[in-house]
Amino acid sequence: MTQHPPELLDQLAAHDTPTICNALEVLDPAFTLYSYTKRLLRCSHPERAARVGYARTAAIRTTRPHGESAATLKARQLAYYDYVNAGDAPKICVHQDLDGEAGIAACWGDVMANLHHGMGCVGVVTDGAFRDIPGMPDGIMMLARGEKPSHGELHMLTFGEPVQIDGLMVRDGDLVHMDRNGAAVIPHDLAAKLPEAIAKVVTRETALIKAAQQRPFDYAAVRKLMDG
Repeated sequence: MTQHPPELLDQLAAHDTPTICNALEVLDPAFTLYSYTKRLLRCSHPERAARVGYARTAAIRTTRPHGESAATLKARQLAYYDYVNAGDAPKICVHQDLDGEAGIAACWGDVMANLHHGMGCVGVVTDGAFRDIPGMPDGIMMLARGEKPSHGELHMLTFGEPVQIDGLMVRDGDLVHMDRNGAAVIPHDLAAKLPEAIAKVVTRETALIKAAQQRPFDYAAVRKLMDG
């Protein structure tokens, strides 16, 4: 699996996900339309900084699958934890809930969060639901469709396979960036180029915002910057 220098990940985590999306567009305008979540997800801790990590993927249900023994389900659950624990840190778990709209029950809570945080997980992206936000460790952030009070009966159906969360396709080992705004996948071959692209985005936006805040408002100055 592709692994990047920790200092590069720190640089990327210092910026919000919209800035990452804007920087990807600098490198390739096609990113305007893909590689990010396209539906509102609730953030467990919107005040926390962005998270960057390598995807550990799973398709899950919070209802029991038909036709499988308890022993088979237990073995697969333990194999899933082996898979997550073996991956390179930092990690972001990406769980597609196959039970439908926001799932039947919460697929993430304080126990899951603490277990995964111990395995190097710094973030979670799911189209299911979470609960127990006050009990989650400081080092983790979650994006989900909402909250539900019960954990139901959580089962891992597959793991290490591609999943889709609200229009975002995520594969095992993908570099994921997430914050309160949503999540995006950073192609590995563009990761090292992003700091320079981010600098261009920040410089341009800072100048434009500063000009727009000047009073009296000088449209000619703003127009010049927009045309540059």
